[in-house]
Amino acid sequence: MRRSETGKKPLAIFAVRISEIGIVFFIVKPLDVTHSLETAQISRTIARGLRLNEDLVEAIALGHDVGHTPFSHAGEEALKEILGQYAHNEQSLRVVECLERDGQGLNLTRAVKDGIANHTGPNKPYTLEGNIVRIGDRIAYLCHDYDDGMRAGLLRQSDLPPNVRCVLGEKPSSMISIMVADMIRVSETAGEIMLSSPVQAAMDEFRQFMFRAVYNSEKLDDERRKAKYVIHKLYEHYMSFPEALPKEFIDKESRWNIETAVVDYIAGLTDTYAIYTFEKLFVPPNGIIAR
Repeated sequence: MRRSETGKKPLAIFAVRISEIGIVFFIVKPLDVTHSLETAQISRTIARGLRLNEDLVEAIALGHDVGHTPFSHAGEEALKEILGQYAHNEQSLRVVECLERDGQGLNLTRAVKDGIANHTGPNKPYTLEGNIVRIGDRIAYLCHDYDDGMRAGLLRQSDLPPNVRCVLGEKPSSMISIMVADMIRVSETAGEIMLSSPVQAAMDEFRQFMFRAVYNSEKLDDERRKAKYVIHKLYEHYMSFPEALPKEFIDKESRWNIETAVVDYIAGLTDTYAIYTFEKLFVPPNGIIAR
């Protein structure tokens, strides 16, 4: 169970009906809710246009990021520094296979689990639906983060590379519409899930631009450093005091090991609850210590 800002209640529960497996429930962190829903909406639209399995697409989309750490990719980088290897898609698969339903895992089809595991990384899903989510995920996060970047003052529409503006437009809504329509049109005749060469090239250039302007922006270096520091300190604390973990994670220690239990717990925290826990453990209350 993922913890809310109070640490006590589930955050958000989505049900998806899959014909082969009944009802599937995913519990998703707040910031991941928006992205997961956007990915599901985009991917379902593409699947509907191609007359493919919309329910399979939605199940993959809603479950694809449940393994994301607090602070997203900064948190993932912190766990990589600690462990040597951490990938949120692998953790997402672990969540649905090993952690949900008190360690029993969810009764998902192979196609759903394959789509979750391979929504990113070197291997592609074996289903057309999984490949829809793989590209739909990228469409969703690029356009959403571009919109957020403009709202935060990190970039302007005029900063977009000329070819991106020419092919995809300048507004997130138009970008989504152009990429979705292009994927449906091209995939229908190609027999595989793909974009046309001009749109694919524009998306790749758009992604490179986003990494320069937002994801790896020097303006956000301090925030990334702080986020990674929180993850490092929480890991060090719970490795030193595993008894401080919630009981459900202490019970899992005997099944796996203490490090795995600690990582499972930290990876499942929200940004807000990770900060709250860090402050509770390492920041003295204001006014308590005598001057």
